[in-house]
Amino acid sequence: MKLVSLPPLSSSQPTVLNICEKSESWMKQIGGSLTTTSTVGALLVYDITKRQTFDNVLRWLRELRDHTDSNIVIMITRNTANLNHLKSVAEEDGHTPAKTEGLSILETSALEATNVEKAFQTVLAEIYHIISKKIICAALNFSPSWVLAGNLAFHSPQGTFMGLYTESPDRITQEEEANIGVKNQPRATTSIASDRSQILKTRNWWICIFVCSGFVVTGRVLSTLLLNYYFIQTGRDACDDPKQFKGTWLQSFLQNAAFPSIAFLLLLWRSLFSTHGETQSSSSFGKLFLLYISLGVLFSAYSQLYAIGRTHCVFFFWIFTTQLIFTSIFTAIINKHKFNRWIILSIVLSGVATGITSSDDAYYPCESEGWKMSYGAWCSFFGTVAFSLSLCIMQLGFQKVIPKTESRVSAVMLMQTNASMIATLICLVGLFVSGEFKDIKEDFETFKTGKPLYVLSLIGLSLAWQVMSLGIVGLVCLASSLFSNVVSFSATPVANIFVVLAFRFMDDDIGWFKGGALLAGILGFASYVYSLYKAIKKQEIASQTELVRV
Repeated sequence: MKLVSLPPLSSSQPTVLNICEKSESWMKQIGGSLTTTSTVGALLVYDITKRQTFDNVLRWLRELRDHTDSNIVIMITRNTANLNHLKSVAEEDGHTPAKTEGLSILETSALEATNVEKAFQTVLAEIYHIISKKIICAALNFSPSWVLAGNLAFHSPQGTFMGLYTESPDRITQEEEANIGVKNQPRATTSIASDRSQILKTRNWWICIFVCSGFVVTGRVLSTLLLNYYFIQTGRDACDDPKQFKGTWLQSFLQNAAFPSIAFLLLLWRSLFSTHGETQSSSSFGKLFLLYISLGVLFSAYSQLYAIGRTHCVFFFWIFTTQLIFTSIFTAIINKHKFNRWIILSIVLSGVATGITSSDDAYYPCESEGWKMSYGAWCSFFGTVAFSLSLCIMQLGFQKVIPKTESRVSAVMLMQTNASMIATLICLVGLFVSGEFKDIKEDFETFKTGKPLYVLSLIGLSLAWQVMSLGIVGLVCLASSLFSNVVSFSATPVANIFVVLAFRFMDDDIGWFKGGALLAGILGFASYVYSLYKAIKKQEIASQTELVRV
């Protein structure tokens, strides 16, 4: 913590900034004298990506309330607003102490110089309002622009404390100034421990990113293989088979029905690691209920629409590619996502990876069915809209609704379980209302490789879809909805290569198009990962900077 004090208003001497590093024993060393009568303004800053800095701010706030005049102007700022996807302090949590104490709060980014000057202007304006008879700038013989352009903002990995104006710095004795000089040395052991903790946290975050990406790829490959196997063994791969266009409600049901497996993992995780969220208020419960209902409806909608599109439209994959466009639009509007050249390159490459994929799956529709083709095209289009919207609502839910007392793992599994449960119930109703449940017995009896394999294929298909969905939700929580979508698209060429190796439909082989699609998918994924890496590196550099000029 940095404390900055200025000369009294009556002083005509050159201005000297007294800077001290705050330690655990700071209040004892200065005897409380500095903050008791001299400090009239304070700016408490914490890093939204580091929970410990927020805890430090809460402690400093208590100290200020205990040892300063009641008229002190205090403002809380949430720094590093440009790294929302890495934040560990929710906006709602950050606003709670401000609302309780009646303080001002502002989102800033020291790295991008966003709202930093505004924070100083706001605090100075409030100070001036309180001591309206004292003209600060005139007494100090400096212009407002100098005050706002000076070395008044200080940043550290533990959070930042800034005394903006003090009336009586002469209360600091020479002995206290000597102590201040000692405290203004390189970071203490607690800071080093904090840095090590942050390094470990970043490393674990990267591990989770690649694990969730692996879930998406694995789930996409297995679900594609098992879906093709199901169509072949039930005879739905033939164009003249009347059952070709049936079974869409069963597919959408299976896509969500394995949620009990995730619920079991959630209970196991909580029992092993004792991660229990706080009891929610009625308003918070209402928000959670609305979130899960919305996601459940969207899950069931895109599951059914995609099932129709796959079996009715030859151009399904081309229409499916527009999903990236809708996700980009929705995340820019709903999640305020910022784009850079690496993210844009990633979107283009992953879109190309899916767009040039030309695998002839077992559910490839017949071109002679013109009206069904049009019907399937529209279903595919609206399915992409529903899926993109669900990703962005997920991200909004993690940011605004899901309690931050939940660990990320618990939060991901909780969202996946509840949303899938609601989607399953909706699809189950559709299965019975449409009458498709009658076809299940026929498929069971006529499955070419036997009844046991029919049951196992459906169970495996449902689990594979759930693994992929869990990875997608995890990536939304860890990074963003757009990154999750990019990974999903990058996995498409991998799945199609496995389909070629396993089934070789219409003598399909791994040619230049599939090789190019695979390369584009890898480069698209790598491009977005590099963008995340650069963002983290910028944050580390900013955190290591002791002095930030406003």
